[in-house]
Amino acid sequence: MDGLRAAGLKGRIGFRYLAVQWLDGEGGYRQPALDFRLNGTQIAGAPIDLDVDIRSRRTTRSFSGGGTETRNRLYRLSASYRDGVKPLRVTIGRQFSPSLAVVSLFDGLSAEYRKGRWGAGLFTGTQPDPLTYAYASEVREYGGYYEYGARPGAARRWAVTAGLIGSYDDGEINREFAYSQQRYEGSRLSVFAAEELDVNRGWKKDAEGATYTLTSTFASLRYRVTDAISAQGGYDDRRNVRLYRDSITPETEFDDGYRQGYWAGFDGKAGSHVRYGLEGRQSDGGGHGKADAYTVRAGVHGFGGRGFGAHLRSTRYTSDAVEGWLHTLSASADLTAWSRLELHAGTRSETALSTAIPTGRLNWYGIDWDSVFGRRFLLTISVESNRGAFESTNLFYTTLSYRF
Repeated sequence: MDGLRAAGLKGRIGFRYLAVQWLDGEGGYRQPALDFRLNGTQIAGAPIDLDVDIRSRRTTRSFSGGGTETRNRLYRLSASYRDGVKPLRVTIGRQFSPSLAVVSLFDGLSAEYRKGRWGAGLFTGTQPDPLTYAYASEVREYGGYYEYGARPGAARRWAVTAGLIGSYDDGEINREFAYSQQRYEGSRLSVFAAEELDVNRGWKKDAEGATYTLTSTFASLRYRVTDAISAQGGYDDRRNVRLYRDSITPETEFDDGYRQGYWAGFDGKAGSHVRYGLEGRQSDGGGHGKADAYTVRAGVHGFGGRGFGAHLRSTRYTSDAVEGWLHTLSASADLTAWSRLELHAGTRSETALSTAIPTGRLNWYGIDWDSVFGRRFLLTISVESNRGAFESTNLFYTTLSYRF
């Protein structure tokens, strides 16, 4: 592997296995997966960069009535030409660009020119299948952008990006829109904002009833009041957000369900080990209608010789349909210099405000063990159990990866 590093290549290869069994007679699924990451810059002195991110996942679902369903998934693979002296970069393959975050992943060709404080780019490509991530040619996209920002190395980093994108499904208008992104990071203040404005033509104008529609806005702000306290807030009305999670829990599902809306709060620390926070959020999107949530967090980190840590969260929420509580607790510590153990548990209880919706409670608990050996191998084992009125499952998850 030393030869790969000498050529400017590094990465990892790993195996993952997930098994979920429903305890109510509805079957379950098994999901073995192979991960492969390979990155290289100016490989062997040539003006070629490489970015390989393969998360090949095979899912086999078993149903109580018999039968199985199998799916495979491929993530990203691209190569770039970038002369170290010239500001031009050309990339081909499945790729993602921070300046094109609104497009997410696409299969195609992009060209970017950067010089000093500004940059510009063009791209053309197709969207992969949203479920399997397989190559698909039905949705084609074209676009370009321009970005201007602070000088490289400036103490206050900022940039403004504007672009135009057209998306077409089998030749018909899918979406045509303009977008902008703004980001700022100073010694105390950090801001990020993104907006999308759809330009409606043809059938879209008939459906929307307007030539222009503001379809997506996201903004977040964080201000360090003192060395110990930071205030934060934001707004999110994005219709769809594509996320890749290695672990999905009842807590992450709750946060995703109440994502749309605005929030404000603060984070603080006391001494070297104690952290705490308070957040209020009003959600006005998703399937829950208008909802209010208030969250308190507290935790200790790196305490004692074993690096003990514990985290507590409590959320009270109310919506047009239900009201409830979400509580989570986790604790972790080093078993040895090369392994760490974490225990976690949670509960979510809801009371229906309408008799048409049943009342329920969900409890979950689990254990995670991480171990590093041989300096290059990482082993993770996770076991979790969920018990409730609407879900009863046992979950087993393990990974083994090798870094080179």
